[in-house]
Amino acid sequence: MSRLRGSWLLIGAVVAGLIGIVWLWPSTPSADPSQDRVVPTGHRSVQPYLFVGPPKHGGSHDEHQWTDEPWRPVAVGFARDFADPGKGVRDWRQRVGRWVSDYLAEQYAHTARYRIPVADLVRVIGPKQAGQAVSVTAVYDTGLALEVQLEVFPITGWKVVQAMPAEPAENI
Repeated sequence: MSRLRGSWLLIGAVVAGLIGIVWLWPSTPSADPSQDRVVPTGHRSVQPYLFVGPPKHGGSHDEHQWTDEPWRPVAVGFARDFADPGKGVRDWRQRVGRWVSDYLAEQYAHTARYRIPVADLVRVIGPKQAGQAVSVTAVYDTGLALEVQLEVFPITGWKVVQAMPAEPAENI
């Protein structure tokens, strides 16, 4: 008798659970609008974003859109910001962060102010490689040289993925 009562309780719990699921199931509005209502449709021309280039922070980069070196504005922008402490570490991280990959931005998150070089960019030499990855050398007026590697990402465009000290600028 207790087994029979236990099975009825189990069946009752299952039925109550199913009723609760059906009760809480979201309903969808009718897909067939009435003939009296005008339903706006979003028919507008959508063009694919084919340009892979510098980030759009602040100014317009359209002048670089069709160059043979779409990575160059990112390399130059990064090189200038990298050796300019600006108003402080937070300002430096924000300016440098717009040019770098997420991984490199995390690496720079703990950079101390004394580790930020102060120099003026003289030139960017390169590319040493071309295609989806580019390597250039940034040369500064203090003799500092920085090897900068850039890669192109589908959504964000060109980003700096690595920056390392290079041979002194006199040797380049």
